[in-house]
Amino acid sequence: MLGTCLFFDRLRGYGFIVPDGPDTASDIFFHFSAIVGAKRCFKGQRVQYELGPSPKDPANLIAVRVKPLETPLSAGLGTATLNTGVRQ
Repeated sequence: MLGTCLFFDRLRGYGFIVPDGPDTASDIFFHFSAIVGAKRCFKGQRVQYELGPSPKDPANLIAVRVKPLETPLSAGLGTATLNTGVRQ
């Protein structure tokens, strides 16, 4: 499944995903341990995920195996221009 990270708090260790599609009624919770690779997710970042039962309440579904697909420029990890170090 695909979606967009709505919120992620590294200190608290959880976040929410807005799923793609018109028939998705609510945001999906995820724990930082579900993130594949670097344990980071940024607001607005596209993610791929699977749904699985919550360990606390198996009747509720949460996002598991959350894989960030890109890093948004607004996260401060990239830049749209190349800095060559030459003053103009």
